[in-house]
This record gives sequence, structure tokens and C-alpha cells, in this order.
Amino acid sequence: MKNKIFLILLIAFGSFTSVLAQYTKLLDFNLDSTGRYPYYGSLYFDGTYLYGATSGGGDYNGGTIIKIKPDGTGYSKILDFEKLSTGYICKGSLISDGEYLYGAASSGGVIGTGFGTLFKIKFDGSGFEKLWDFEGGALGQAPIGGLFYDGEYLYGMTSSGGAINLGVIYKIKPDGSAFSIFKDFEFGSSGFQGNGELISDGTYLFGMTVGGGDGNLGTVFKVKKDGSDYTVLMAFTDDPNGAWGYGSLVTDGTYLYGMGNNGGEENRGVIFKIKMDGSDFFKLLDFDDVNGAQPLGSLILDGSTLYGMAELGGTNFLGTLFQIQTDGTDFNVLLDFNGEENGSYPYGTLTYVNGAFCGMTNGGGINDYGTIFRYGEVEEPESIDADINENLFQIYPNPIQNTLFITNNTNAIATFSITTFTGQLLYSADCSANTQIDM
Repeated sequence: MKNKIFLILLIAFGSFTSVLAQYTKLLDFNLDSTGRYPYYGSLYFDGTYLYGATSGGGDYNGGTIIKIKPDGTGYSKILDFEKLSTGYICKGSLISDGEYLYGAASSGGVIGTGFGTLFKIKFDGSGFEKLWDFEGGALGQAPIGGLFYDGEYLYGMTSSGGAINLGVIYKIKPDGSAFSIFKDFEFGSSGFQGNGELISDGTYLFGMTVGGGDGNLGTVFKVKKDGSDYTVLMAFTDDPNGAWGYGSLVTDGTYLYGMGNNGGEENRGVIFKIKMDGSDFFKLLDFDDVNGAQPLGSLILDGSTLYGMAELGGTNFLGTLFQIQTDGTDFNVLLDFNGEENGSYPYGTLTYVNGAFCGMTNGGGINDYGTIFRYGEVEEPESIDADINENLFQIYPNPIQNTLFITNNTNAIATFSITTFTGQLLYSADCSANTQIDM
């Protein structure tokens, strides 16, 4: 017998897989009361609500932060972005430390002509705080994509600014202190214009760029958190490995998995994997319009299955939702987006929600401003009986920095999984006694 426990945000005891079912539209974006055009962002799930940001609409036409339950109920708008006081035009995902949501606005703020901001806000819309105003020039500007949090610092990238106006990698503490730039992107082989979220193995940060590299088509890179040991793991070169790394990477601990927005045999983008040291590149798929085209978002990983969306292609050439095995086999289009009915142009990334996938499209729906949708049926997470002593399991520290310890004081085997804030599965194993995981 296995005890299965579900912990919101970081640890989930139980199975991640499910049988996918039908599409359900949760929301049509409608300009004023919801905002419009969610752009690159994915949804953040706190166990009850999904949270997302838009790049336009709202009271000041600068975008919004909204929340909604996975069954489509409980919608509310918790923030209207305003140019000076908050920044506006959010082109990325939200993350959380369990108390606040954190994100980046690509424009606005009080400095200069408005080069973007970093912010935090509580789940109920209270406690908004602008953490940073980007100053442009050497200090970076126009952050695109979301943030990564390691328990001490938030890390992100800008698409421009820096020493030669090609973007930077920066870090800042969640209270807004200790902002610093630790990598200026450059011309040449190192890559430039970061465009997505960073991920980490505890020592290195991994990400992708849209420009630079040997073919000037972008790179996959790693860098230590102090800015040292910056290494290009792969330069996009059109064919076979694609071009323009707009999204983020996901890892199973051995391989990094990602997508190129263009290039490949059909010049419509690729899905690839590469080891974390830059060796053993393998192209999993060439997009060819029929199966999708020009992905802008990121993959999520469930065991040996990858799920993602392509902005274009498919039956209606309005985008696809797909799955593929990590060895490149068993590719399937699960959903063809069709415009008014179910949305179009999915720029972002899926979020796993208890047996289903939730996401957003940047167009389509009844107003052509985008949709929020669910693919599959949400299942109730299994948990231990409430009468069982809560001290049967100890999990520490939280948040994780280098090593996670799990103590299982039961006589049963507990299956546990570690996920990112967006639901990407990083680690899964059975725990019968004591387990130590080096992150």
C-alpha cells in the first residue's frame, strides 16, 4: 500500500499522470474587466486558484492580474496595471513564495520613459509593492518572461539594456533589496536577448536566448548564480537544431528539453533535448505546420512525456496542443485551436492541475482577445487520512536551496514528486524511510 500526499507549491505525493479528456473554456478575455492578450505567460496554481497576467486591457489598458478556479468559477481581477505606479504590459508568468505572487512588467515605471518594473502582490490583490524600476542603459530594460526563485534571490533576464544594449541577467531579493546585474549579454558566440524563465540545478542557471551564438540564431546557456562560468551549451544553427529560443527549458536531471521557434527541416521550429553539460544533442521533432509551427512557450514534463503548445499550425493554422515522449516517439496533436470556440495563438506554457492541463491563448475566444482553458478533468488530490498524525512526514528546508530532506515515519511507501512553481515535474521517487535529494 502507498500513502499519497499532496503538498501545494513544491512537493506532491501521488501520481502526476492522468487520462486526458476534453477541452473546457474557462474564460474569454474581454478587454476591460479581464484584460486581454496574456502573451508569453503561463498560469500559476496555488491549489485553489489559477493566477495569470495579461499584456493589455484593464482599467488603464496596461494589462491585468486575474484569478479563476480550474472549474471556471470564482473569477476576479486583482490588479490593473498602471504605467507609473506598477509598470505595465506584463509578458511573462507569475511565480510565488507561498505568500506573494512575483512578476515583471516589460514597460512603465517612474524612471525615464518607463523601462519596466519588478513587483509582488498578495493572492487577494492586497499588498502590491513595486520592487524595482529598471533604469535603462547599463542597468537593463524591458524584462520579458518570468522569474526564478531559489529561496534567497529572484533571477530574471531583460531583452535589452545592459553594457551594449543586448540584455542582462539580474537578481534581486524578494524585499526589493540587493539588485545586481551579473551577466551582460554580448554580440558574438555568447548569445543575447534572453526571453523566458531561467531554471536551476542548484549550482547553475540555465536559459535560452533569441540572438547571438555561432549562427546568430540564439543559444542554450548555463551560468553560475554569481555570474561566473558562463557557458554556451548549444548555438542554434537553423537545421538540425532550430533557431530562436523564445521559451524556457525543462529538465529531468539529465537532459534539458526545449523548443526552437524556427529552423529545422521545415523551418517551422523544433523540439530538442541536450544534456546539461552540452553533450548528446538530439532533435525530437520537426514542426511542419500539420503538427504545429513556431512555438513561443515552453514544455512541461510528466515522467517520460512532454506536453506543449505551438503558436501556429494544426488543422486551422491557429496553433496546437501536443504530447511527445522524451525519446521523440509517440507524438500526438491533442487539440487543434480553432479561433472563437477554443482560442488561437497559444504563446505560453501549460500548467498541470491535478490531472488536467490549463493554459491561455493570446487570441481567439468570442472577443478575439484570448482565452483561459482546461484540457482534461481535474481530479481530487489524494491525501492521508486527517486523523493520522501530521508528524508522520517531515520535509525540510522549504524553500529548498541545496539539499532537501524527507523523513517518512510510517511503515508504508510514499511516492513523492518535486515540481516547479508552474507544475513541471523535476523529480519523482518512492520514499520508505529517509531520503536526501541534492538540488
